Amino acid sequence: MDCSKIIILSFWTLLLAQNVPFYNIATTKPVEIEILNSDFRETNLSLTPDGNTMYFMSTRGGQKWSRITTTFKGKPQYDGDLWKSTRVNNKWQEPVCLKPPVNTPEGEDEPIVINDSTLIYQSWRTAWKNSSGPYYKLIFHKGYVSISGLNSGISEFFNDSLSFYRRFATDGAYLTPDGKKFYFAANKDYDGKMDIFVSYYLNNKWTYPVKSNASTSGDERSIFIKGKFIFFASDSYNSLGGYDIFVGEIDPTTGEITNIRNLGPPINSTQDEYSFVINPADSTEAFFVRNGDIFTVRLKKLTEIPTLQIFFAFDSDSIITPKDSINKILKYTSSAKRIVVVGHTDTLGTNEYNAILGFKRAEKVKKLLENYGTSPEKIVVISRGETEPAYYIDEKNRRVEIILYY
Repeated sequence: MDCSKIIILSFWTLLLAQNVPFYNIATTKPVEIEILNSDFRETNLSLTPDGNTMYFMSTRGGQKWSRITTTFKGKPQYDGDLWKSTRVNNKWQEPVCLKPPVNTPEGEDEPIVINDSTLIYQSWRTAWKNSSGPYYKLIFHKGYVSISGLNSGISEFFNDSLSFYRRFATDGAYLTPDGKKFYFAANKDYDGKMDIFVSYYLNNKWTYPVKSNASTSGDERSIFIKGKFIFFASDSYNSLGGYDIFVGEIDPTTGEITNIRNLGPPINSTQDEYSFVINPADSTEAFFVRNGDIFTVRLKKLTEIPTLQIFFAFDSDSIITPKDSINKILKYTSSAKRIVVVGHTDTLGTNEYNAILGFKRAEKVKKLLENYGTSPEKIVVISRGETEPAYYIDEKNRRVEIILYY
């Protein structure tokens, strides 16, 4: 059970257990896009395939149906509406508000562009429970629109949640490129700590959502997906302050999120960053929100972060991965410029004991790498203890992950 006695955890080991490596992909400093912003809150961005039309939510109001519903930075905010801006000659134009029946006095948010004529978005429109909401598919036709709820397990989940809590809120959603996994952030209270949920499209309907393994005891929201990469905002995972933007990788079979990294400066700061998206037509251009305003930044090429695993015996730092398999793993480490070795355990036993055991396992692998000829200056050792189980089977959580940066 990875526990035989209680050990007092030092502050130094606590810091190691909480550390999250950066995955710095920015090549420029973020620049505010002033024409898109207002004195109100902008968030949850989405781009058309050509990258030249941006949809987002704004609480700036100014419409016949607008009404004050909340506050932001101590100022009154109107019900959220979907807005869009088009880029002409590389310049973003003044945003315009989508008209009814898309926007209503009840609040619309979280646009997800599927193609030039189709969006998925969230709405608390009147009678959403009877129209298979609160997530809807919006199709633009010549001169009119059609709106239909996603229905199935997603709608059932929100009906159940509203019945239980008497109120419910969301903040960020996205659909995987294959159209088979729908991730969203939700909780009983918008200002509370949200979790990431996922629903699967099986047998022509959406399953009842389940909580994602990326959720923590903190607050996760604002989801974007590109290929196997998922970006989200969190005030956990050792953020630099408030919300930071993190990136993980979606397991194509289980839907679990692994290899979670903090994007680090200059994208993240001591302020709140969220709503990260990448231009579908230019993967070096990205947009995100900082404290309610939209920024743009240039990126390096987005590549997978290779991660290798070595498994350990129960309550031990004894390696059980066969030697032949370890030799194959070590061949990949020689050309890496930086190697992060992360120790994990199962969830049995105390947090304190497992944090130390994870560190011992990581140190064991570090020595293995050094014996193979890897310079110790390249290696960073971290323990996550029991805090990030990647599998439902305890044996597989007794592991060390070797993360390679080239």
